[in-house]
Amino acid sequence: PATRPSVGDEASAQQDEVVGGWYERLAVFIRLCDGPLALFFVSTAALGFCFMSVEVYVLVLVDECGGSVLFMGLLQVLMIVSEVPAFAYSGVALKRFGSHSIICFALFTYGVRMLWYSQIEQTPKGALMFLPAELLHGITYSIFNAAAVVHLARLASPGTETTAQGLLRATQQGVGGALGTLAGGWGYAAFGLQHMYLYW
Repeated sequence: PATRPSVGDEASAQQDEVVGGWYERLAVFIRLCDGPLALFFVSTAALGFCFMSVEVYVLVLVDECGGSVLFMGLLQVLMIVSEVPAFAYSGVALKRFGSHSIICFALFTYGVRMLWYSQIEQTPKGALMFLPAELLHGITYSIFNAAAVVHLARLASPGTETTAQGLLRATQQGVGGALGTLAGGWGYAAFGLQHMYLYW
């Protein structure tokens, strides 16, 4: 009669399976860390840094400029509305300019947006100048995300596509977002928000 595997053999087989799974994940990670992909992930972390520096602290700056709670809500609505045409025409933009150019343009646009914040006069009238800046959210967030997904799909080697998309979110919203929030708090305490946006 066939002998049943012992408990020790089953545990050893399970351990080998776990170790083998980790080796596979490590191999995928190493393949994802080549030159172009590593540079891409640094870029997405930089975008996440900028995104959280803006999203977490810009309303504090609006409050310092004398903007009302209603005005802050209007800014949030404007940001969300700007995403609709950006996502709708992202395919056209990708065909015309390419994903690499759009990613670079999104980084540049974040720089313009932060520079704009740093120059706004801290008065209720000056707070109105936040309105055009928030329209840029469609470029810095929506079009960038569409371009990043397409660009990463081209860069990732076969078999790593799903892991690569997970790392995109991890670097953008995890690493970059966490650093942006922490550095933003430090910059706010050290320089004030307008100088922080100027230095960033």
